[in-house]
Amino acid sequence: MLHKKRVLFCSAESGKQKIRKTIYALAQQKGISLAQIRDNDSLRLSWWVPKIANKEIMAYFKSEIDRAKADVVVIDPLYQAIDDQQASMILNGQQLADLCNYVLDSGATPICCDHAKRSSENVKMREPLELHDISGAGKAEYFRQWLLVSRREKFAPEENLKPHKLWLSIGGSEGHSSQWALDVNERFNDVGQLDIDVGLTPRHEVVLRQKESTDSRKDTAKQKKFEEQLCKVLTFFKAKDEPRTKTDIRSHMMCSGDAASAYIHHLIEREDIALSLEKVLRGNQKTEGWILIKSMSQQGGQGG
Repeated sequence: MLHKKRVLFCSAESGKQKIRKTIYALAQQKGISLAQIRDNDSLRLSWWVPKIANKEIMAYFKSEIDRAKADVVVIDPLYQAIDDQQASMILNGQQLADLCNYVLDSGATPICCDHAKRSSENVKMREPLELHDISGAGKAEYFRQWLLVSRREKFAPEENLKPHKLWLSIGGSEGHSSQWALDVNERFNDVGQLDIDVGLTPRHEVVLRQKESTDSRKDTAKQKKFEEQLCKVLTFFKAKDEPRTKTDIRSHMMCSGDAASAYIHHLIEREDIALSLEKVLRGNQKTEGWILIKSMSQQGGQGG
């Protein structure tokens, strides 16, 4: 059963206007009354993040949590709360523990937002993120549950539309895990307000559709190439008004016997060629040959 929670949202990066517009759009989508949120004081916005290494600032931060009576505290972004020793796994781990203990001791749940490494292969390949893709030392080792968001396609905005095609990986040390295709469409309506549509699809369904689409494109490419080769074989038949053997086709197309048989089969099916009335002499042996249908009818008329 879902329960409403009081939230303290601390952000020092995204910008006041953007955050307020996003909150309004999400409330509209969810059918949540912003007036009721204001009356209940259930969402408090703070435009800074604490510095974990500064005891005085952290004491003030704890008082902010208490005043908000927060059940959930969001820190965005986490890297601004950590001091300059971000390459040290031990120091970072201790600072993360200090931050989360401050929040937990106040009876709230901490949610830390941060960035992925730009050098991550998963980021470059548009694949779902893993914990080691988070920027900064010690974070992958410390976090016990996570939601990792990355792009599965390059961002390509349209007029009045910002489609974000994302991967969402969910996991935790308790063993829960799942991966999703997350689609977030930002639109601006006629009065300039932001509307947000959110869609969620299991990753395996998206991967299957991508595979089917790739297979379809491959099949189309193969068929196109075969048709081009078939056209070359037909041109070979038209070059001389005489029967062509399977060996002739193999030599001209530099192909295998199976490929030559396939060309002959399809040209017969299309009624472009037919078996010659007479066998063809090649070396000291006579073998089957095929001839253009038009030439064959002329051949038959001459024989009659």
